[in-house]
Amino acid sequence: MVIYGYRINSIDMKEVWNKIATVQKNLNKIAFKLYHEQLGKEIAFLCDNITLNVLSREDGISIYDSAVQILNQRIDASQRARSNTLYNYNVFAHIIPYKEYTYIKIVSANQKLLKAFQIFEEYSLSEMECKDPKNKRIQP
Repeated sequence: MVIYGYRINSIDMKEVWNKIATVQKNLNKIAFKLYHEQLGKEIAFLCDNITLNVLSREDGISIYDSAVQILNQRIDASQRARSNTLYNYNVFAHIIPYKEYTYIKIVSANQKLLKAFQIFEEYSLSEMECKDPKNKRIQP
């Protein structure tokens, strides 16, 4: 079994889900912070361009609302295209209980979101290691 991700020293799914719930809270905090950093940059960009008359301000719409709309469109497009950018907030986890451990493979284009998984033990097992029957890493 080739794995690149994390592992938990338990196959008790209640314990695994409790740890994943902690990760979800951490993911929400990181995503919230990242979103607002990106929003700040978008607002600054719009302010600079409106000041320089590169862009014109729409009547009845604040710069903040325009920035939120633009940022949300970028996030939506990035997630649909599964692009490898900071605007892609998708995180997928494959949970594999096997013998004494539960292995978690994470798929995320946004590397900043992976910080939420630091509570888990990092684990990887390459194809070469899987082929070696004497390898201690594949034997619990």
